Amino acid sequence: MDAADEPLAGLFYNGAVVAGLVSRYGVRTTFQDNGAQRTSFTVEVHEVGFDAKVRRLYLEIESWGKAAEAAGLLEAGQPVIVEGKLARTQRTKKGATEPEWYTTVQVVKVQVLDDITKVTPTEAR
Repeated sequence: MDAADEPLAGLFYNGAVVAGLVSRYGVRTTFQDNGAQRTSFTVEVHEVGFDAKVRRLYLEIESWGKAAEAAGLLEAGQPVIVEGKLARTQRTKKGATEPEWYTTVQVVKVQVLDDITKVTPTEAR
């Protein structure tokens, strides 16, 4: 189906904004065969539930190119805002024979919140 034929084309939007802390593991940078930089990291988001308890959500973040260069400068515990889109992709873990699907935020823009004190991410992750 062509996008022009989609009757609800104006209804759909895939965007994500995440604010949280770079997890205690920091960032992981690799380079593709074509030289493109890929940087990934986890953002720890603290949410307050209806019962007033704080829960932690861990979101996988991936970036390429210029966004990966910016993300490569991040450090564990830095408060960040990530803008991007949700995506599903596959990876095969070490020792596994079958790939697994996972959801990630693919970065368009990453911004460090400089005026907030650096925080130690939860040791649980």
